[in-house]
Parts: sequence; C-alpha cells; structure tokens
Amino acid sequence: MSLTVTYLLAFIGSIALAALSTLGALVNPVTGIFLQCAAPLARLLGRQVSDALGAWGPLLWVSALWPLSLPLLHGVVFQLLRWPWWSFPTAFLVTGILTATLLLFLYSAPE
Repeated sequence: MSLTVTYLLAFIGSIALAALSTLGALVNPVTGIFLQCAAPLARLLGRQVSDALGAWGPLLWVSALWPLSLPLLHGVVFQLLRWPWWSFPTAFLVTGILTATLLLFLYSAPE
C-alpha cells in the first residue's frame, strides 16, 4: 500500500476518533489533561481561565482537535524530520497543550 493511501486512511480514522472524542468529551482523560496543563500558560498570558475551564467551548474544541493532529504529527515527525520514536509522544503533548492554550486564550476573559 502506498504512503498516500496509508495517510488517507489515517486521516479518515482520525476523523472518526475526533467524533468519538467529542461525544465522550466529559469522560475523555486526554482532553482534561491538555486543558489542565494549558491553564497556567493561559494565566501567564493574562487571561482569567476559571470561566473558560467550566465552559463547553474549549472542552469540545480540544476534544475534537487533538485526534486530528495524530496523522499530521506522524508524517512530520517520522517522514519529514526522521526523529526517533520517543519524539512522537513529546510532539503530541506539546501540540495538544499549545492547542488547548490557544483555545483557552480565545475563550477566556482578560484579567
């Protein structure tokens, strides 16, 4: 199977995973970890995140977006940059936390 077909199937799978993650957003531990790790960063940027953490907006967006980053990160880390195996979980955590920080920044009020 060619690399293009493989990544096309991976993107289709990530869309299905994003739908499942969004439906189970309240019980999804990955979404909670990303939001809790991103809250101090958003506070350092001068935002009041206590209201945003209780809102549905950032929770649903983070739970929908983190699965979509998996095939893209895999292609960048392993095919383009040719990094070792341990760099994929690191890149996944950094990408998820930065995405959650951006969403908390957008959904929270200035202090």
